[in-house]
Amino acid sequence: MIIRFLGSIVRLLALVLAVVTVCVAVSTNISPERLGALCLAWFAFPYMWITLCVAAVMYVLKRHWITAAICVAAIVFTFPEAHRVIDLPMKQEERAEGEGKGLKLLTYNIYNLLLETPEGMPVGRGDSMARDIKALGADIVCLQEANREYDRNESPKLLQFKQMCKGFENNVVHRDLRILTNLPLRQITDPHELGRNGQMPDFFLAADVTIGQGKTIRIFNCHMASLRLSEKQLGAVSKSNIDSERAEALRSTYSKTMDAFVRRAVEVRELAQAVTASPYPVIVCGDFNDTPISYTYSHLMKAQPQGDTMGPLSEARHSAHLKMRRTFRRKLPPLQIDYIIKSEAIRTWGYEDHDWAWSDHRAVSVYFDCAE
Repeated sequence: MIIRFLGSIVRLLALVLAVVTVCVAVSTNISPERLGALCLAWFAFPYMWITLCVAAVMYVLKRHWITAAICVAAIVFTFPEAHRVIDLPMKQEERAEGEGKGLKLLTYNIYNLLLETPEGMPVGRGDSMARDIKALGADIVCLQEANREYDRNESPKLLQFKQMCKGFENNVVHRDLRILTNLPLRQITDPHELGRNGQMPDFFLAADVTIGQGKTIRIFNCHMASLRLSEKQLGAVSKSNIDSERAEALRSTYSKTMDAFVRRAVEVRELAQAVTASPYPVIVCGDFNDTPISYTYSHLMKAQPQGDTMGPLSEARHSAHLKMRRTFRRKLPPLQIDYIIKSEAIRTWGYEDHDWAWSDHRAVSVYFDCAE
């Protein structure tokens, strides 16, 4: 009797989990301003989805067909969201026509080189970083936390970085964002070109790049609102024991997290408006500071540039392995917060994330060309 009762409770929990998983997936279409603290459930989604898969298998084996069917239905309904955070083994992408053709783009949050050596990062990381970026041979390099002060500062630790930047014909900077390329480039400085009145935004840099044969694409290099968590706050999230110090750190972490969610919601609406106004196919890359299960990601993916009628945006990502996506290197559960997102008219292949030790982010690169 007790075993049967416990079994009923477990089945009820499985059904509740199925409903909640669906609700969390759908909630990414709702702005954090309206959703409030419920948007924190976005972080839990991948673990809920995996647990739901285990429950579905268990109830199929036990032949509890109704419970299994509800779990499977929820899994199928939320699979697109799950695939955003869990890489499934995929066949290698086909290269563009003509072996070896295409351009390479790199995006990298380099973690302010003007700071003292952060915890867990080697001394002289600026020199090593510059050498790795140069060795990669990217045609377009989009950097975050690479502000104009780098060019004015005479510190020896910036020497290799500055020389690396000077190796590119075009080196454009806006706030803490930088685009490096030898391709013809025109930086967007008129907000009206972005469908925006007033001041230029401070969280993205836009530039038109000519990639050959008269084709132009618009690059958006982004750095959206960060949590700005201290080492103590990051440690509080990753620890399991509770004490007064950790409780206080968690409270301040919660406050910063909610504030950043709201700020990014405002930013992504401005970014989507600018993407939509583009007369060319686009590549949107950089540090979004949000996971793929978020309003930031969902809202941006609905944008479609005026210059690309082939379809909505998609993420340029590929993996040959089953794994949780990760581009943030800190001691937290796996988080992908760095992206390369592109128009349907832009073809990509050869996606890589580079786990260099020079930053708290991984660098991300991809080959691309334009179909139009």
